Amino acid sequence: MRGELSEHFAMVVEELGAPLVKVPLRPRPLMPGHVRITVEVAGCNFFDSLLMQGRYQLRPNLPFSPGGEVAGVIARTGRGSEYEVGQRVLAVLPFGGFSSQVDVADERVFLLPDGVSAESAVALGTQAQSAHLGLFHRGMLRAGEKVLVHAAAGGTGLCAVQLARAVGAEVYGTASKSEKQELAVSHGCRRCFSSRDESWPKLTKEIAPEGFDLIFDPVGGDLYRESTRLLAWGGRLIVVGFASGDIPSEAMNRVMLKNISLVGLHYGPYFERGPQYLQAAHSDLMRWVQDGDLTPLIGRRYRLEQANEAVETIRSRSSVGKVVMHVGV
Repeated sequence: MRGELSEHFAMVVEELGAPLVKVPLRPRPLMPGHVRITVEVAGCNFFDSLLMQGRYQLRPNLPFSPGGEVAGVIARTGRGSEYEVGQRVLAVLPFGGFSSQVDVADERVFLLPDGVSAESAVALGTQAQSAHLGLFHRGMLRAGEKVLVHAAAGGTGLCAVQLARAVGAEVYGTASKSEKQELAVSHGCRRCFSSRDESWPKLTKEIAPEGFDLIFDPVGGDLYRESTRLLAWGGRLIVVGFASGDIPSEAMNRVMLKNISLVGLHYGPYFERGPQYLQAAHSDLMRWVQDGDLTPLIGRRYRLEQANEAVETIRSRSSVGKVVMHVGV
């Protein structure tokens, strides 16, 4: 384990829109209720690209390091921390994860069981926890229900497909390209429809004539509008995001007439308002990985020093699966 702070570095935004710069970490005190993690793997997400350009809702003061997920080993604990030195952990941060060592509050730390690698843990961080919360805490998904997942080959969507299948739901999806549809099917979709084919809503009637019990939507726009028509009586539409850039409004008569529920999911506030749900989600995810019911998909691997290349891979959407960066490899 690399223990001396002087050995550590971060990839930092010094100017919005400019490439990341490698800078050494400076000595700093460790706050009470925090742990210092020596990072083995950091995750790269689309919001990191937005952060670097100043286009995300969160705008840290310059200079800052992007990065919302890290996995590694606890090197130090602050006063009152519930964790111990040497424990393997995943941590989810608002930013700051493009660093070889990070300080994290206890409530953002999750223990890793034996047999789950740091790489797998990072791949199941924000996206898998969001999928779990959307399906189970917000969506109350039950075995045997029919589920439709939009963007089923995306990071969150692919997790949702696997999690719904793991509890015995009947899972279907939509995706834009044939290779993405095939990927979704290989991870648990019984059938994945082309979201570019205008006839796809009619095709779903063949397998869900009464409609879907739950629809998981990270896309919004036209897919959202079609979803309100495709829900069964009493169905639930889980609104996870608006990747299309189109934030829809809804004629509420359909909500009333079909007794459907429109349910929002905003992941970030759970750390303050419901951390117990995050820990429960993490426990389920780790168990399903160990049991073989959940398989993290790694798209590209980089070294942390190659963070600019990793972000460009995300920005250009040239990789399917999680983009990860290893430290010291």
